Amino acid sequence: MTAAGAAGLMGNLKAESNLEPQNLENQYERKLGYTDATYTAAVDDGSYTNFENDAAGYGLAQWTYHTRKAALLAFAKAQGKSIGDLGMQLDFLIREIKSDYPAVWRTLTETSSVQAASDAVLLRFERPADTSERVRRLRAGFGERFLAELGSTEVPDPVTPPCPAAETIEGTLTIGGKTYTVTLTEV
Repeated sequence: MTAAGAAGLMGNLKAESNLEPQNLENQYERKLGYTDATYTAAVDDGSYTNFENDAAGYGLAQWTYHTRKAALLAFAKAQGKSIGDLGMQLDFLIREIKSDYPAVWRTLTETSSVQAASDAVLLRFERPADTSERVRRLRAGFGERFLAELGSTEVPDPVTPPCPAAETIEGTLTIGGKTYTVTLTEV
């Protein structure tokens, strides 16, 4: 993925969840009576069983649509991870974009424009109700800030490691001043 592609994606994730993998859409915290942490725990332990169909945005990408949330939950369970696990969500996100949104993936891997990457994610992957010019500028602006921090021309594909013999890649990701160790395994 190009640095501009990664930055455009991250700008959208910042707008969606503030880069918090356990983020439950605010209006649903009140509606469902959960905080981010208690919702995550209830989904993980099986005491909350309506995750797929509650229409609440959840996670880095604020997955909302029932089939996408069902796929996220199945992916987490298959890996033995919490639904709120950062590494699992990043792995799922890249897998979902590559397989279900190939035009978005192509943009993220080819563009040198943060605006183009951000618009591809916003308009073809996230598809929120408000896609106004103001929203487009805001998300791309977040992306431009990330690009300034990345300071490189290319970001290694986290699912297809540069070493052809490797099937797993490990690295670190800094979000909101916190550093996470991430292990991604190609599926």
